[in-house]
Parts: sequence; structure tokens; C-alpha cells
Amino acid sequence: MKVILVLCSFLMLIACSSQKASNDTQTSTKKVEVSQNNETTKPTPSPKSAAKLASLGEQLKLNDWEIKSESFEFINEVKINHETVTAKDGEKFLRLNVSLTNNGTESNPFNNGSGIKVIYNEKYEYKSSTSTLDGDLSYKFVKPLSTEKGMYLFQLPEKVANAPEELIAVFEVNKEKVSVKLR
Repeated sequence: MKVILVLCSFLMLIACSSQKASNDTQTSTKKVEVSQNNETTKPTPSPKSAAKLASLGEQLKLNDWEIKSESFEFINEVKINHETVTAKDGEKFLRLNVSLTNNGTESNPFNNGSGIKVIYNEKYEYKSSTSTLDGDLSYKFVKPLSTEKGMYLFQLPEKVANAPEELIAVFEVNKEKVSVKLR
């Protein structure tokens, strides 16, 4: 009697699982058909071909913003008010000096729906560090039709600071990007 119950249970389990497998096949077939009907998608361009690579000092337009990366430098320490912060062993600070012009109708910080990062050797990304430094633009509100000069600070490995490979700053607003070649 137990053998018959176990056998019946086993057969029901197999029947249910094969029915589910056939449903999965039908579902995936439908998904393939839908994706085949959307042939209007274009291949994603590589970052180098996606946008022009600007030079330091070049004025760039990005939505309601005008951005000018004026200069950059690698430093070991940063002064915050009356204190000095030293980079960790094996790291340096990258200070990117920028001017931002808000051509919008409201006072906004640049990072409202946007961001800035540095890309080293086409694959390593570093986001800016926010600080209480005088001149840090991370959360600085820029009035409409006004320009603010300041900086963004990044913590990078010393290897990046001393390397000859390409270093690019990428500014992004609502998925639109502009890039500046630092070196």
C-alpha cells in the first residue's frame, strides 16, 4: 500500500513538473518573439565613440549647465577650514577645479540628478568625495544665470596619480554625458 502511494505521488510530481516546463518553454518563446519584433534598438556605442572628448579649459554645455574644467592636480593633503586632512597611505587626492554656470530657471546644485566621476585607463571609475572644504561644489547651490568656481575632490590610488594612462572626467546630467580628458 505504501509503495502504491509513493508511486502515485512520484507520478503526480513528474506530471506537474513537465507541465510547468512546457509552460516555461512557451513563455520564453513569447519573450523571444517580442524581442525580435523590437528591432529598432541600436547597438550601444563605446564610451570613446559616444561623445567628443573635450580638453581642459574647454567650455561644455550639458542641459542647463555650462561646465569648464579649468585645471587639476594630485595632492597629498587638503586643508579643511583650519585642519589638514592627509591622504591614506598609497592614495592621493585629485583636485579638479571647475566653473559651473546654471542657465536654468531655479537655484540648483550640479549634483541634483547628475554626477561626476573620473575614469582611469578606460575601465576604473572613481566618484567624487564630498567634503566640508571651502570651494567644494558637491552640494553648492548655483543661482540661475550665475557661475560658481570651485572644485571636486577624488581619492585615488597613488598608482593612478603616477601612471601615464588616460584619465577622463565625466559629467552627467539626466543620462547625458560630457567628458574631459585630464591626461
